[in-house]
Amino acid sequence: MDTLDENEVDIGEVQVGLCDNMIGTNSAIWESYESYHSKDDTFTWEQAKSWVVGELIKSKFKRPGRIYKPRDIIEDMRQDYGINMSYEKAWRARENAYERVRGSPEESYNLLRRYGEALKFTNPGTIFHMELEDDRFFKYLFMAAGACVRGFLNCIRSVIVMDETFLKNKYRGQLIVAICLDGNNQIYPLAFEVVDRETYDSIRWFLEKLKGAIGKVPNLGFVTDRKTCFAKGISSVFPSAFHGLCVQHLSQNLHDKYKNDTVATLFYNASRTYCESTFVEAWRHLLAFPNGSGKYLNDVGIARWSRVHCPGRRYNTMTTNIAESMNSILKEPRDLPIASFLENVRALLQR
Repeated sequence: MDTLDENEVDIGEVQVGLCDNMIGTNSAIWESYESYHSKDDTFTWEQAKSWVVGELIKSKFKRPGRIYKPRDIIEDMRQDYGINMSYEKAWRARENAYERVRGSPEESYNLLRRYGEALKFTNPGTIFHMELEDDRFFKYLFMAAGACVRGFLNCIRSVIVMDETFLKNKYRGQLIVAICLDGNNQIYPLAFEVVDRETYDSIRWFLEKLKGAIGKVPNLGFVTDRKTCFAKGISSVFPSAFHGLCVQHLSQNLHDKYKNDTVATLFYNASRTYCESTFVEAWRHLLAFPNGSGKYLNDVGIARWSRVHCPGRRYNTMTTNIAESMNSILKEPRDLPIASFLENVRALLQR
């Protein structure tokens, strides 16, 4: 994991309480500003403090999914109030507004239990689990909307793509996503996990909760990158499921390792073809290369990357691109406190 900035804390250090009160706004803040900004005062708009600007813009953050960047704040303040702001002040104003509307990062973790119960009450069949360390510190969180689970079991291709990305709020952590494709090749989110770090234990916990949600699914398959934690977790929790590898990651590994465009082209042809004869021809040329690329791919396991040799139903899910697309959609919300982030995910699913 990347080195933490001085104002960031590891997710495993945050305590999770039993707060029953939702975060409100401070109604006295505007009165105190009005008291300071009297008619006889020489205070100018150009001197506006970041907390004042935060009060002005907080309504922008009340709708789930609303992304309001510092550059947007600078432009709006210039147009609406004639205020020229630095990027740093706009950033502080945004953080101030975030906290007023969505709560502080610490308070957000205290809301998780209550948020999970509300989510399950208003969305029948939703699964929401939290794992704490020493009954105090946040460790893992699993969320799968009931409608998404029912849809997966009834009409979605049974190939689950898993990928991870970093959260960017104060306590960092990582997001694990499980994404599928429907019959029209549209992205279908299934489940989400927030963890302190991506390890075998966290992946196994996620897969155990996922298994509890979907049960035994015939012809189930997974597609991931080559991380060992995915391979060990899937073989442990879903021993009968097919586990394929992302051919895009493998192709990049081949390019980095052997620096040969012809090898990459032959691998592309061999991995994606539905025709045995096309595979045999490309594979023959790969084995003939003296650089060892054929042996490398053979050691990986042909059935894990060759569509024609797949023992299950891989359909056309050859890469983890759909999971990476979901991570890209959530790029801006990943800055938010955790409860607000989860609410953005819920709003996205129900859009």
